[in-house]
Amino acid sequence: MLYSTGLGVQKNMQKAVEYLTKAAEHGNADAQFKLGVLYDEGNVFPQNSEKAFEYYKKAADQGSIEAQYNLGWMYANGQGTTKDYEKAYELFQKAADEGLPAAQYSLAIMYWHGQGVEQDRQKSIEYYEKAAAQGYPEAEANLGYFYKNGNEVPKDSFKAVELLQKAAAQGVPEAQFNLAMMYLDGEGIPQDYVAAREWLEKAADQGDKSAELNLGVLYGNGQGVTKDYVKAKAYFKQACLHKSEEGCAYYKRLNN
Repeated sequence: MLYSTGLGVQKNMQKAVEYLTKAAEHGNADAQFKLGVLYDEGNVFPQNSEKAFEYYKKAADQGSIEAQYNLGWMYANGQGTTKDYEKAYELFQKAADEGLPAAQYSLAIMYWHGQGVEQDRQKSIEYYEKAAAQGYPEAEANLGYFYKNGNEVPKDSFKAVELLQKAAAQGVPEAQFNLAMMYLDGEGIPQDYVAAREWLEKAADQGDKSAELNLGVLYGNGQGVTKDYVKAKAYFKQACLHKSEEGCAYYKRLNN
């Protein structure tokens, strides 16, 4: 799409939207999907979930995998339409069957909680595995947690570390926190307080209250860091602000 990229001409988003609209009116599924995204994100013109839903549905009806996924997400969250888990499940299933990892991950969640489909934890694990095999970070993070704790899968600390490292490297805060805890405990990996602190800091930078709490403990005890009650107190305060009851208790204790 010449005008949407600005390649060879002065970039002109208004013109691009005009071309997209014309193409969408003539039944072009890719144009319909892109218009859905523009209305969904609201970066070009005012955000309009109903319009986004309308264009996603047109593209999804023509077999656009990405549109099927986005439409499923809108049904699952009641955005631009009435919440309907069964319709969301059907759309996620279509996109997952075509190999879309985000849809496989969403199906895993639905099977885990029994949303729109009968609860089936083993089926959930299967879809987590499929999405993780394609490098989907949230699926890697969840699977890593499951293998760490033996939740619906055999406990496997080494596999947990492998999955959590992949997800943590892609910025998933829950994975960063769980990997840090494995470093702290020497579980599936040699104990390393410095590495634990580094991963906790990455998770805390994204507002993970459990990471903030544990950083406070590390600084309070001088594990992997120089003992520093000022920093410990600051981390406990952040954890408290993020609704951690333990963080609030530690913060109160250091203020007495």
